[in-house]
Formats: sequence, structure tokens, C-alpha cells
Amino acid sequence: ATFLQRMLSSSKVSYNFFLGGNLTDSEQRLLEQEQKTYNDLILVPNANDSDHSSATIKALGIADELYNDDHVKEHNFVLMTTSETYVDLGRVISELRKHGDEGPKYVGTSTGIKRPSRRRSDSFYIPQDEYRFETYPAHHDKNGFAISWGLMKSMADCLPGDPTCAYRGFASCHVHSACTFRPIRFPDVTLGGIVMGATSSKEGPLDIDCIRDEQECEDRLNNYLMRTMVKLDNFVHTFDQKEICQLATRNGNPDPEMLPLVAGIKSASSMRRLHVLALALEEKDTAMIKHICGLGDL
Repeated sequence: ATFLQRMLSSSKVSYNFFLGGNLTDSEQRLLEQEQKTYNDLILVPNANDSDHSSATIKALGIADELYNDDHVKEHNFVLMTTSETYVDLGRVISELRKHGDEGPKYVGTSTGIKRPSRRRSDSFYIPQDEYRFETYPAHHDKNGFAISWGLMKSMADCLPGDPTCAYRGFASCHVHSACTFRPIRFPDVTLGGIVMGATSSKEGPLDIDCIRDEQECEDRLNNYLMRTMVKLDNFVHTFDQKEICQLATRNGNPDPEMLPLVAGIKSASSMRRLHVLALALEEKDTAMIKHICGLGDL
């Protein structure tokens, strides 16, 4: 947050950190203390950061929170990233400026068109009653993407009336009639489907398979790929502990440029360790940096 405040003080870029609402009393107290200092934290109700089944609910809940925030409406795009990434923000802004007046855009690193797995043993398994189509909509990598502000309402419309349905299975979820793509357990696929449906010339829920009219389906896909999806590779980076520690002590000295980097976070203790590392970098505390980097895998 300290780094972002300094970097963005003269820019038309604002930022927030979104947390799931399942906090303990001690976490709530820490959150309140940090909020008094930075005022950049937003809780997403019904999202559990330790439960992957609520990842989609959190993404849609963020859209709902932003869409109902008057301050955020001053912006043309929304960039969403996960906590374990470092974003080349300057490159993203430069790319978004190229497309500011071209209609709704969805910018990121494309994963291509994939098929759902029906094997129960697969970590990416999805049952037929949750997702009935045989292909997924084209979508960008979940680690980072940007979307036009106009698409935020489309995302918010797909937040289930009872977000806790995600814990019972997305097949049980009920969404607003304006939602063009029923949310599923994978947030990146869900967002791709919502954007594709929202930018389609055909009203109503998105039909991925388009069995009745294959030509219409192909035309809609091509329009989505050519006009809405913008490919921007390698603007989001992830770092493991070895990389972050090597960079942190470049030439034997603390490197302040490491402040925006965030390593792959796997636990609350790792998050605290990274906070200490950031402070050590800011204060050029070589001894503390070496201590943190010697504690084992993050």
C-alpha cells in the first residue's frame, strides 16, 4: 500500500484490496487498524479466502462492490489481479489507452478455448448439472485482467441472490434475469462467459454450443475474439521465494524496487512474512531481509 500510494499520487489510478468477509475477531481488529491508516480495504460478504469454492463469488462480489461505489465510476477500466502477482502497471495503462474509445474491452493473457473435464478425479472437474456445454467460452488467465467499466454491471448482475449457494454447488444458485452466463466454480471461465454474453448481439443467456445455428455461434465467437478480447501477454508476473530473495539483495544491498513484488502466498504466516520483508526493503534493513529469506519456502 505504501508503494502504491507513492506511485499513484499524481495518477488517475486508484486501488483497493479485497478480502473475504470470514474474519476472526483478531483479524477484524487488525483490519480496522490498517483501514485507519490506508483506507483501501474492502470486505466482500460471503466470500471465504481459504475456500476455493467461493473464488467466483468473490470476483462477482468485487464487481458488485465497485459498481455501487460512486468514486470508482470515475474510471474507464477495472484491473483485477490475485494477491500473488506483480503487475507491470505502466504497460497495462498504455495498452488500455489505445482502446479507451473502442467499446467494451476485456484485456489479458488468453488461455484459449478449452473443454470442461467430466472426470471426478480431475482437479478441474465440473459436473454436467453445473455446466452443460461441451466447451468453455474464451477467457483470460485468472492472475490478471482488465475490463471496461461498462462490463462491471454485467458481472454484478451475475452475483447470485444468495451467494452462499456456492458452498452447496453452483447448480443450486439463482441469478438475476439480466445475467447472460450462469456462474460456475471457475472465476476465469465465468468472467469470460459473462463478457461474451454481455457483448453479444443476441439477447438472453449465452448458448456456448449453439446447436441450433452453428453459423450464428461462429459469428458471435469471432466478434467476441476480434472486437472485445484484447491479448496482452506477460504483464502479470509471479515470483517464488528464491527469486524474490535474490532480487531483494541484489549486489548484496536491499533493492527498493522490490517493494511492489509479491511472492506466491500460501498461508497467513507467509503474508505476514512478506509484510515484514516489504518494510525491511523500505528501511534498507539488510539483516532483516536475509533473516526473512532464510526462513524456508513461503
